[in-house]
Amino acid sequence: MISIGLSTSRRLLWISDQSPEERRISELADADFDVVSLSRDANLIEKVARIQHGAAIIDGASTLSARIELIRKLRDATSAPLLVMGSSLGDERDQAMLLDVGADDLVDPRVGTRLLISRLRGLIRRGSIEAPKRRQVAIFGGLIVDVVGGRAKINAFALSFPQAELELLHELALHQGRPVAREDLRARLLRNAEDQNKRTIDQMVHRLRHKLRLQTAGAIVLNPVRGVGYRLECRQGDETVEVIDIQRVRMIEERVAAVSS
Repeated sequence: MISIGLSTSRRLLWISDQSPEERRISELADADFDVVSLSRDANLIEKVARIQHGAAIIDGASTLSARIELIRKLRDATSAPLLVMGSSLGDERDQAMLLDVGADDLVDPRVGTRLLISRLRGLIRRGSIEAPKRRQVAIFGGLIVDVVGGRAKINAFALSFPQAELELLHELALHQGRPVAREDLRARLLRNAEDQNKRTIDQMVHRLRHKLRLQTAGAIVLNPVRGVGYRLECRQGDETVEVIDIQRVRMIEERVAAVSS
């Protein structure tokens, strides 16, 4: 999840295959913006999810379809404002489509830095107000967990969890493979005394671990860390893991339940 706070609201991600002009970077720095240049490579989405920032500029995507695809992927990784920069953004219909899929503003690259800065400040200001309403997305390896949207997927395959387990998976994924204390999970996820009695963290972890094993074919593993709590591990490496279809999972679970009863 990307949060927009006072310490990170001035960090600007510049997404392009070419670095922004030195003059532009200097003028943005004079306005207290910290520009981080990212290329559109295979690791872009994961980098965007990990680097805290206040806004992002998409510069140089060549076609409408390429821009739309990039915006959709970025929207799974960040809730920060996205500004699309391009000299040929198409007609009114094309521009409306870019805004509809998740862009927050469109700008011509010939615009002066002073106006660009004012537009960035406005986007960040509105974004900080709207942040609680935006998606809170965690990305870990090929796993994407959208806790507000109530969905999770790995390598484009949809996963199925009840909301409580989805929130647990989201919390673990936010820590990027680092151990999470059981007490911290209990404090964040169990909201009242009734939850504490009827749905302990250990029980939730047990159910989630079983479902992860079935639905991700062992690509995402939830393991205990002795004396600490739990840790989410990604074992898929650089390869795309073949994930069991959710309908098949349900059939397997139903057969197991029938045999056990």
